[in-house]
Amino acid sequence: MTDHRLNDFLWAVGAIGAGSLLLLFNFDLLSQFEPLAQFILAGFCAVAGVGFVVGYLSGRANWWRLIPAWTLFALSGMVFLSTFPDVDPRLIAALLFVGLALAFAHIYLLDRSNAWWAIIRAASCSYSVW
Repeated sequence: MTDHRLNDFLWAVGAIGAGSLLLLFNFDLLSQFEPLAQFILAGFCAVAGVGFVVGYLSGRANWWRLIPAWTLFALSGMVFLSTFPDVDPRLIAALLFVGLALAFAHIYLLDRSNAWWAIIRAASCSYSVW
């Protein structure tokens, strides 16, 4: 029998800590560290996306891991581009739909006969960009 109380406690402490940190950023108490935090968050999203790609490559039957991988890559790009004030916010928001469209297009290209449904989702995400 395993005791999951310590694991649950650590997740709770982590969630409370992350929420407190976000609250401090929201109240502009840590505004001087905001660009650094955005770069760290962009890097974290990219590393998490690489983790999902590695998980997919270790078992090619787990095609579903490509969806969070491409989404995390798009989120990484969104967070990175949001550090530059000259970039249009509509372009930053469209990047998420581009990432989702790439994910479904990738799934479709892996197995065209069985994953026909993925091209429909890729097209709808692509249409949402415009």
